[in-house]
Amino acid sequence: MSQVLTLFWTLSMALAQSPVSEPVSPDSATDELAEDEDDYTDRYVPGEEVLIVGDSAVERARHEVTRSLAEQGYEPKRRKDGVTVYLHPVPYKPKVLVYDDGFVVIRRRGFAYTPPNVGDVPRGLEIALRSTLCVLAPIYCFHAPGLVMSPARLEQQKERVVEGVEDEVRAYNDALASRALGSRLQEIADLLDAIWLLGQHTDTGEVLPTPELRRAALLAFWESRADNEYGDHVRRMVEDYMNFEVQSSPFPFTDQEVSETNRTRHCQRELALVPPG
Repeated sequence: MSQVLTLFWTLSMALAQSPVSEPVSPDSATDELAEDEDDYTDRYVPGEEVLIVGDSAVERARHEVTRSLAEQGYEPKRRKDGVTVYLHPVPYKPKVLVYDDGFVVIRRRGFAYTPPNVGDVPRGLEIALRSTLCVLAPIYCFHAPGLVMSPARLEQQKERVVEGVEDEVRAYNDALASRALGSRLQEIADLLDAIWLLGQHTDTGEVLPTPELRRAALLAFWESRADNEYGDHVRRMVEDYMNFEVQSSPFPFTDQEVSETNRTRHCQRELALVPPG
């Protein structure tokens, strides 16, 4: 018994004398959560931006996801490689992983670390006592109610999280898609300029020395887009380019070229251009 007390006192004094950059208060004890199944070692710093992007719409949508999770009691705890981990103070609640590219994954919780209550002691000694107790008796510090939860109850908990954040996640994905579309449209604008002004098809590497070949490449590009909402966004942009750049040039599209494109097109949208001039 005396050897155990001696070990306890030695560890306590050693830890109490070690430098502590940020003391842990009793109120923040439940925030110190760690799970053996996680590979996320970078701690989330309160107040830092969850997502660093230049698009305010994406930022707002992402913050709405965080707000919706906070209403359910979840807080961001760790962030690494574009993934933010949200945990609930209740250990058996599943964890939520939000990816920067819009994916949201809900998983079973693993081990949760909760420092024991050591009473009213000086702050430096409090940290030492907690750490020592966890070394001597880990059962008082590590809990795993999430691991023993039945699959049916786990699915019930997951469904509650999904229902509470579904609309916000959908809006976040829409914002990401809009940002990606805007970036892609700028690339398309550069491609159209290369085809019409420079006679270079950057997609195929083909050299287009004549206006006829350049018009044919623009028509082929317009027709080859996907037959969906995204494809129609691109087609409308190509049509605007055709109207403003080609139709006002000395080499506009011929009626035969437009009619032949509409006859053989695979998309629902019909090509309609303004008259030349």
